[in-house]
Amino acid sequence: MYNNKRKRTSSYAHLDVHQEMLSDETRTKTYRLAILKNAERIRDKVVLDVGAGTEAGAKKVYAIEASAIAEQAQKVVAANQAQDKIIIINKPVENIELPTKVDVIVSEWMGYSLLFEGMLKSVIYARDKWLKEDGLILPSLAEIYLAPISYHEDYNERHDFWYSIKDKYGVNMDTIIPKAKQDAFKNVCLCQLITENILARESRIYSLSIKEISETDIERIAEPFQFMFMGRGLLHGFTLWFNVSFELPDGNSLTLSTSPYSPPTHWCQSVMYLDDPFNVEQDQVIEGTVKIAENEDSDR
Repeated sequence: MYNNKRKRTSSYAHLDVHQEMLSDETRTKTYRLAILKNAERIRDKVVLDVGAGTEAGAKKVYAIEASAIAEQAQKVVAANQAQDKIIIINKPVENIELPTKVDVIVSEWMGYSLLFEGMLKSVIYARDKWLKEDGLILPSLAEIYLAPISYHEDYNERHDFWYSIKDKYGVNMDTIIPKAKQDAFKNVCLCQLITENILARESRIYSLSIKEISETDIERIAEPFQFMFMGRGLLHGFTLWFNVSFELPDGNSLTLSTSPYSPPTHWCQSVMYLDDPFNVEQDQVIEGTVKIAENEDSDR
């Protein structure tokens, strides 16, 4: 589960969510460039846009938007005189009917740690039902990375609050600190890390071909990891981030990265803190298994 005190949580029906995504220049410019570089493959073709936003000379775009923001999307289409090309469908993709198979699927389905929000299942459904056998899907590849981190400032801010109560108000709260730590660190936190926070070279723990992945492949992931530390430090926990790649006509690809080494994005990085950090030494090796499972309480 996710906990992020710095970011508001909103449904996709609210414009502030879309403002945040459009303000993410790394995200928006990468998608725009990927679509433009594939313009000849999109031109005069039928496109299914799971989330609403593609045109690039397509003959027809079926833009699927399940939330109430579809009403605003329809106004944007009308204002740009694109009603003859772009059809807004205000339904979940699982409930739509189209008159024909599509040549291209474009979707910005990624959530925090890639799979949070569960929208990839809708893309898989659309792919299996509506994409032609030789069709194009953007993005075409996704990868999840894991790395150990040291992050004194954020950890201490979350951890030291209860210790500070005694100094501020004269009340000793030490007895509830174990429970407070458990509650504070049981959720995944969103942080914008920098290179200096990373203690060892990252490990790619999962790779997904969007043309081939199945729903069952992403319901439960368990992958081993091994890290050798680059120097001495205090291990506060681990971070996850993702890259997605867009297939290009020349055989190369265009990558959108959410790593701490790349320009910041609204996805940030996902941080999983340890209850009790510990010191590590240069060249020390740790091993383990990271597990990512679908939340059984989620409707996705």
